[in-house]
Amino acid sequence: MGFWKAKVFAAAILQCIVSSAAHATSPTAQLDYFFGKSESIFVETSKLTMGPLGHAVLCTKTKISCEVNKLEDAHQFVTDQQHNLLERVNLTINHSMKPRSDSARVGFGDTWTIGGKFGDCEDYALTKLNALVQEGLPQSAFRIAIVKTQTGEGHALLVAHTSEGDVILDNLNPRIVAWNTTNYDWLMIQSTSDKHQWLSINAKAATKPIPVS
Repeated sequence: MGFWKAKVFAAAILQCIVSSAAHATSPTAQLDYFFGKSESIFVETSKLTMGPLGHAVLCTKTKISCEVNKLEDAHQFVTDQQHNLLERVNLTINHSMKPRSDSARVGFGDTWTIGGKFGDCEDYALTKLNALVQEGLPQSAFRIAIVKTQTGEGHALLVAHTSEGDVILDNLNPRIVAWNTTNYDWLMIQSTSDKHQWLSINAKAATKPIPVS
């Protein structure tokens, strides 16, 4: 990818979306992981790519989502016993924050922030990550990913590395689902070993959603 193409692309994905769907309620809020016929239950990556500028700026201020892991710590899992915690944090943050894009904040540009009453997609993802780390879960088990929605807009979400596969915590979905059961086009994700680095995602590894009977 050429420099200017990468620059334009990076700017485009930062125009992430928020939706009232983030505040939808789920009567049962069950954890349903439907990985389907694909064996790619974990996100498959390829080469290094240019990451979001907002994340690079964030890493000058905090270690959340910016750590460099030792090799033995780079592939930690969220255990089966911790799935309910993922569900609780996802729902709590989705309801406690109100959607607001950075474009609505004149003079701020694209700003990645943790916490607060308002935020856009990456702010939701960072706030969830911070909450989960405070609950004692390993930060290395989580990565932020950039996807493209069906309407062509850039969107950020949090990916949790579980023993059953990679699942997502999304401000557009009250439920936690497997990464390869969404309608998103997967673009990039943080490296497991160095969160400053971003990797392209093998889009062919993701499957289409499987209907829930």
